Amino acid sequence: MEIKPCIKCGAKDRYKSGACRQCAIKRSAIWQKNNKERRRRICKKYRDNHPEAVRESFIKHWNANYEKSKQKAKEWVQNNREKSRKIKADWAKRNPEYVKTRKKLRTHGSIGIVSKGIIEKLYKLQRGKCPCCGLPLGDDYHMDHIMPVKLGGLNVDNNIQLLRAKCNLQKSAKHPIDYMQSKGFLL
Repeated sequence: MEIKPCIKCGAKDRYKSGACRQCAIKRSAIWQKNNKERRRRICKKYRDNHPEAVRESFIKHWNANYEKSKQKAKEWVQNNREKSRKIKADWAKRNPEYVKTRKKLRTHGSIGIVSKGIIEKLYKLQRGKCPCCGLPLGDDYHMDHIMPVKLGGLNVDNNIQLLRAKCNLQKSAKHPIDYMQSKGFLL
């Protein structure tokens, strides 16, 4: 069966319903341009009701376009230094807990995102104790990648733990099983 060209634009690319894909894209762009506030409300409502889907979509897009996105961001920062500093400072004021997390966790260019509240969640889960030595974490604890980034570990919630500073410095970038076996644990 031959697909007939659209009478408006001449394109043969159609949806299953038979509607012209090119014309639909143009109509959508015009609607979005004429209904900016309504579109914002619809998008915000979707993001609020589907946070996991939005997060997964963001991570999928980021991973697929990592180098390109990184380069574009770098260029924008270079061209807008003052605006970039102001945006970062404002964001840091609104997100002090995340800033605290970032200071405790060096990512070394790792891919992934650690969620808000991870420090408190881990502290509670670990009952304030270091999983390596069993001693209380204290105030100078470190956030550690269980599987080090250098060995392919990701910067995600289930790859993060809190360790005493001494334990983290001893562990360094060692494989978790090798490190625990060196401490006398049978794993």
